[in-house]
Amino acid sequence: MCIQKVKTERLLDEIEKLIRFRTLSGLKTASGNWRTEIQNDSYRIRKTLKLVNSILKHIEKELQIGKHRGRPPKLTGSQKVKILIVKQLIGESNRKFSHMLVLFYAVSGIQLSYKSIERLYSDINVYESLQKIKDMLLNNAVF
Repeated sequence: MCIQKVKTERLLDEIEKLIRFRTLSGLKTASGNWRTEIQNDSYRIRKTLKLVNSILKHIEKELQIGKHRGRPPKLTGSQKVKILIVKQLIGESNRKFSHMLVLFYAVSGIQLSYKSIERLYSDINVYESLQKIKDMLLNNAVF
C-alpha cells in the first residue's frame, strides 16, 4: 500500500473524529424513539456539511491547482476534498461510494469510478488541504 494513501487515511480518521465531536454537541439524548434518532442523524449530517463547506470556502484559494499536462481534471480541489470527507463520514467502501455518486449524478454532475476515488488518496494537494482542515478544526476556528 502506498505510504501517501496510509497517511491520508489516518488523516481522514482524525478529521472524522473532530467533525463528529463538533457536530454531536447540541443533540437531543437518544430516548429509543426512532423519530428522535432520525432527526439527530439528519441534524448531524446537515451540520457536518455546513461545517465542511465553510472550511472549504475559507481555504478555497489554497485549493487552486496549477495547470498541468494532459486531460483537464474532472474535479476541482474542493470537490476532491468534499468527496473524501463525505465518503469517510458515510463509512462505505470506494466501490459502493462510487455507486452512490452515480445515483446523485443528476444533482451533483460528478461521475467517478472507484479507481478515481482511490487516486484521491495519493493526491498530495488533497492531503495538504486535509491537513489544513484538521489544523483549523484543532484550533477551533469559528465558521
